[in-house]
Amino acid sequence: MPGLSNPVNDATDVSEKLTSLGFVVISGFDLDRREMEGKIREFFAQIPGSAVALFYYAGHGLQVAGQNYMAPVGASLRSHDYLPFETIPLDLILSTMEREGKSNLVFLDACRDNPVVNVMSATRSASAGRGLARVESGVGMMISYSTSPGQVASDGVGRNSPYTEALLKHLGEPGVDIALTMRKVRRDVLMATNDKQLPWEVASLTGDLVLGLKDGFVVPSDEKATAKIHRVKTSTIPADMPPSPAPVEAQSVFLYEEKYGGSAPAAVRGNVVWSVQEESSEGDAKPEPIIQAQIEVPERGLTAVMKIRRNTDPSLPASHILEFIFSPSAQFPGGGIANIVRVSMKQSEQERGDPLVIPAKITDEFHMLALNGFTDAVTENTTLLRDRRWIDIPMTYQNRRRSLLTLEKGAAAMDMFSRVIENWHSTLTAEGD
Repeated sequence: MPGLSNPVNDATDVSEKLTSLGFVVISGFDLDRREMEGKIREFFAQIPGSAVALFYYAGHGLQVAGQNYMAPVGASLRSHDYLPFETIPLDLILSTMEREGKSNLVFLDACRDNPVVNVMSATRSASAGRGLARVESGVGMMISYSTSPGQVASDGVGRNSPYTEALLKHLGEPGVDIALTMRKVRRDVLMATNDKQLPWEVASLTGDLVLGLKDGFVVPSDEKATAKIHRVKTSTIPADMPPSPAPVEAQSVFLYEEKYGGSAPAAVRGNVVWSVQEESSEGDAKPEPIIQAQIEVPERGLTAVMKIRRNTDPSLPASHILEFIFSPSAQFPGGGIANIVRVSMKQSEQERGDPLVIPAKITDEFHMLALNGFTDAVTENTTLLRDRRWIDIPMTYQNRRRSLLTLEKGAAAMDMFSRVIENWHSTLTAEGD
């Protein structure tokens, strides 16, 4: 395999970073296949009983026939037939982590330019591609790629690759959830590469995950710093709170953008992953379930998080709160989200839908709406939230262009909405007694 300048630096610096945060780390640098297998076995042995397992890989990676492989030092790849003997399949790592771990984080800085792909693509026995292929994360897992699926990442001109440099900067910031950490990483990489490299993650985590030495989130270990396993506490759920449904598989998102000249809007497809999180409204307040949608429209460089929660602020005459946090990349054509016109619920993707209420803009990235707290409005709004299968979010970009973001729930999310809304109703009834 051709040499790369930065993977050893990247892996060394990430190991030191994680160790400084109180993690236990198994490290390996410039490993051949036998050595890599040995380190992976050490890693697997540490996963059972750990709250969080974290795997980081920097170096050569490739996809063949939709499957991803890590290429150890000295790997000789002349055709598809060499793969089982020369590489380590990424699925081996992911399946074991999903089976044995409670929460799993995977960071892959392994999409760097690989001349071997050209050789394998020329053979009739394999369909080799640039970069890595997208794979879906299992429940309780986040997989972060240094660039978009099928694209090649930069090795960098400094000590670290752009992706790892951003990861080192933001990983473990006190009190920062991993989802926000990865949005910061994405922005830094886009800026460093002039919008040529867009980090990507697929996540099905079941709660907030904060890495750092603040507020007891990290449990330091007395073991030697030789494991790539990190023992981290996540926020606990009160014993009397019903179990939260697991994140459901990704559903469809359609972003319809206004075209000039009166032609039909252009439709850009994305995905949304629904999950239930537990959050406290403030201070030591009891955590409550909220509905969260992780939205991604990769072709437009737009990610967003929508949260639906029960309102617990008595000074606000509202039954529920909808929050939107937009993270447009530097390549986002609209410049940003100027405002949300309304939010509507509908039974099918083609319907116009019934509006809830008009939201308010808090900042360029943060928009919020409060649902009317009057009895009749509460009944109508919660029925729409529970029973309608699609959500329309008409928006205006900063460049004044109009768009419509349409989210699909899917069957599992429909059940999730019903369960959480019932929980909210039970909590409200108990508070009124």
